[in-house]
Amino acid sequence: MGDRKKLLIVEDGLVYRVKRLTVVLRAAAESALQGTGVTGPQHLTLMALAANPGVSNATLARRSYVTPQTMNVIIQGLESAGLVERVEATDSRREIALRLTDEGRRRMTAGQKRIVEVEAAALAFLPAGERGAFLDHLDACSTSIETATAAPIRKRTRP
Repeated sequence: MGDRKKLLIVEDGLVYRVKRLTVVLRAAAESALQGTGVTGPQHLTLMALAANPGVSNATLARRSYVTPQTMNVIIQGLESAGLVERVEATDSRREIALRLTDEGRRRMTAGQKRIVEVEAAALAFLPAGERGAFLDHLDACSTSIETATAAPIRKRTRP
């Protein structure tokens, strides 16, 4: 009985609930993306590149909360599939930039339609007028934690 009580306390916590949501959303997204030829991390990378053409691998890694090495593996897979290409950067600070190919844009668009359906299902319990506020609360929670810890949450680093 004592173990069950401890487990309930964990299950009632924010960290447990956010982790559960993350696991469920990721599984639903991966399932939705089947047939598009891209994984969840690849889809997010295509979305980031569509929003920020010419961005570098390092910037993508920072914005995605992954290591540059992990992002490099994702980019290599996308590049070998012909979904992204490396181009000479117009910015003198970088030599190489990344951008979507036409096929990359097509797959990103197809995947995004499926992801929108997953997100709609996740928010279906809320009246339409409350969905924006809910997302704002999630953002505020992240900001609150960053402020309380006196440092922004950075990408994970390996030990």
